[in-house]
Amino acid sequence: MNNFPKVEYVTYTTDEIPKLGKVKFRTFTVGEHKQFLEAVAMGQAEPVLDTLCDIIGKCTFGKINVSKTEMYLLDRLYLDIYIKSKGANSPVTYRCSNHVTGEDGNEKVCGNTMNVNIPLTSAYLDIPEDYAETAIVKISETAGIKLRQPCLDDFKRIKDDGGKVEITEKFLYSSIECIYDGERLMYPGQDFDLPGLMAYIETLPDTVMPQIEAFFDSTPQLKIELPITCTKCGHKETIKLAGLDDFFA
Repeated sequence: MNNFPKVEYVTYTTDEIPKLGKVKFRTFTVGEHKQFLEAVAMGQAEPVLDTLCDIIGKCTFGKINVSKTEMYLLDRLYLDIYIKSKGANSPVTYRCSNHVTGEDGNEKVCGNTMNVNIPLTSAYLDIPEDYAETAIVKISETAGIKLRQPCLDDFKRIKDDGGKVEITEKFLYSSIECIYDGERLMYPGQDFDLPGLMAYIETLPDTVMPQIEAFFDSTPQLKIELPITCTKCGHKETIKLAGLDDFFA
């Protein structure tokens, strides 16, 4: 029988994360990173998301209920784990879109391409000041809808319901914490289903939808502001990146 040395993992602790506090974690294992790359190679969002959440759960020693955690918080956790596992920079290719004057006197796009590193440690979690306020959608003085950010379980549950549902409906249903009428509370999956909700939404005043849209527009995001100077034309600009997709483009 093989008698390999016992693996001792180095552990780290995140800075304070909203709702989660300081989280203890370890780096990826070789197998976990391979698993993630295989999911990415499939070219589909669902296996990538499932694998990502599985890895986060293992790397945080099962202390985080990943399936019940809001997605933007999982992004924050994953980034911390990635930095300690793979490094603090993400290499990307930048193409300058600045308009310059060519040798023939005509205007053209610079088009210079550069390899740049995104400094992942400069990422910050942007939570709009009015985020908490937008979570309450008022229907009347005593009735309204309390919204929240959807978690992984929400998306899976809606998919398992069967049938084709528009993405806007999926997000709306999975983002409702409850509907209140005075002290009476109604919960999704318990007191109403998706078709019932959509039928109810159709009866609401037209002022309700802008409030719901405002909540989605104020979704917290990881952001990085990356200053770049073109090595060919000298153009300077600051690229604003939002979310893991932008960080690892």
